[in-house]
Amino acid sequence: MARRIHVDQILDSCAMHCPDLQRLEIQWDSETVRYSENSSKFIDHLRIKCPKLLSFVLPDGPYYEGTKSNFERAERSTVVRTTNMYKTSIISALHFYNELRFN
Repeated sequence: MARRIHVDQILDSCAMHCPDLQRLEIQWDSETVRYSENSSKFIDHLRIKCPKLLSFVLPDGPYYEGTKSNFERAERSTVVRTTNMYKTSIISALHFYNELRFN
């Protein structure tokens, strides 16, 4: 079963319910993603309500470009990354991550 997903609603939910969010990666193909002309409003919500957000990974395309420029205008240019340039891992969620980082 295929369904089109509205990414703006996902971002708004993350902003409202996850204020301590540090990393978020969303992937999709071009046939399943939907967004509106008001997407910048939802990106603003995420940026403002999740101040601890360090990494926001999106696939290449117009939504990535709009999100990246939104964060750059707020002088947070290092937050938004693309899946083509950045490989993510859940290793940072390990209990002893800080010890692993320096060994």
